[in-house]
Amino acid sequence: MSKSMHRLFFIGILILFFEVRLEAQQKYQFYLKDEQVESKRVDFNLKASSGMWTITPETFLNGVEEHYYPLNIKGETTDEYSPNFDYQNGNKVCYCIFEVKDDEDKGIGNSLLGWHSPEKDGQWQVVLCRNYAYRMDLDYAIGMANIDLSSVPVENFMLETGSATIQMEYQPEEINPIVMDTFMIKVELGAVKIKRLNLSRARHIIAKVGLGKLSLDFTDELMDSSEVHAMVGAGTLEILLPSKDLPFIVYLKGSPLCRIKLPKSLEKIEDDVYASNAYLEEPEKAMSFSIDVSMGNLSLKLK
Repeated sequence: MSKSMHRLFFIGILILFFEVRLEAQQKYQFYLKDEQVESKRVDFNLKASSGMWTITPETFLNGVEEHYYPLNIKGETTDEYSPNFDYQNGNKVCYCIFEVKDDEDKGIGNSLLGWHSPEKDGQWQVVLCRNYAYRMDLDYAIGMANIDLSSVPVENFMLETGSATIQMEYQPEEINPIVMDTFMIKVELGAVKIKRLNLSRARHIIAKVGLGKLSLDFTDELMDSSEVHAMVGAGTLEILLPSKDLPFIVYLKGSPLCRIKLPKSLEKIEDDVYASNAYLEEPEKAMSFSIDVSMGNLSLKLK
């Protein structure tokens, strides 16, 4: 076969492999009305294959203070994705499921190779109402998300990501008006950054990092006596600790294959146990960190 035939054959294979389709974006809106929710509690389960996502309280939508539905979802995506919305009431809770499924099931591998574009895969906005209490379970396979739960009543929160990039924060002094039981984060290959996690008022914070990266910021002055349990596989965990003037204690478990960086100003209580200066005075009010690192990296920094 001649060189020109080889070249034509190779180009043909590339065209078949990298098929380009220009598809129109389809617009959608899903919502719960007040009369559809039998109580003031919403259990919201979100499962997203890809796309760009924002989750905000109603006050921050265009900067206008007005009443919104208990759950309001707007977005647009291509025909490759099938959004599905369903809800039912039971046990004084409204259970709501929203799934955006990739009909072609491209998966995380294609995202890592750059064959997914979050912007082209769809853009979605979820608006919450501060008059309702939420349980939230968010699962992002790939894509990007910005989450703001400032002043939103949240009883339990779970976030899981495949290779997605997630930014989450509480605005200064915009605390959760109710005490949260559990705040759980699971990062496989993605990157998650959470600012002012103190303001969630979670009693228990559980973090699991596989190969990805997780950054947790506890720098706000408000502190509850939270327990933080973190496990790191081969990824990276960064924690911005509260001020050393606030009571907290850190329990570490490492291995010869991991790398751990600690602030020099922490007091060493015993082997692999460190504390702030304020802990020695008020241990009963302390926030605790229990961190287990296998092969990855841990970096602790003070405010």
